[in-house]
Amino acid sequence: MTTTQLQLRRDTTANIDGITPAQGEPIYDVTRKALVLGDGATIGGNCVTPFGGTWTPGLQGTVANPTVTYSSQVGVWFQIGALVVAQGTIVISSLSGGSGSLQIDGLPVTAIAASVGSAGAGVIATLAGFTFHSSSYTQVGLFIMPNSTLIEFEETGSGQPSFQSAVGQAGSSFSISFTAIYLAAQPTG
Repeated sequence: MTTTQLQLRRDTTANIDGITPAQGEPIYDVTRKALVLGDGATIGGNCVTPFGGTWTPGLQGTVANPTVTYSSQVGVWFQIGALVVAQGTIVISSLSGGSGSLQIDGLPVTAIAASVGSAGAGVIATLAGFTFHSSSYTQVGLFIMPNSTLIEFEETGSGQPSFQSAVGQAGSSFSISFTAIYLAAQPTG
């Protein structure tokens, strides 16, 4: 019996993102360790296997960034096509200064440019050391900012307009664990 070895085209993500693979053409992405299939029209093809890694979430302000001492900043993420799921935990031991709206920065993949004001949403598992804008506000939501790697905090309450949380609402013992679900601006591979 004769054995024939089949070898797939192999290349880096950067090189694959510069070509348009033919319809049905498989390419092994050595950077992401993922399989990409071409459709003859999409630059970079379509990644058909999940890939991901780790990321480091942090806090920032829209006007001036606070000075933060982190006890923990951890995150993991994966992407399938355009869908990105990123989990993160931030625990701080001190926060001072900063101004503007409170944001989490550092999402691993840039979000899609959305016309509805948010490119995705986040689910908060735990939140501590946070002061609501007023007693009328009772819930905090996480919104993925379009065409960015930022997450915005937005408060709501019964009969209240939505309110973007300010940097000063995060106390020196602030902590959050969350999951962000959003679409990538440009599906990689």
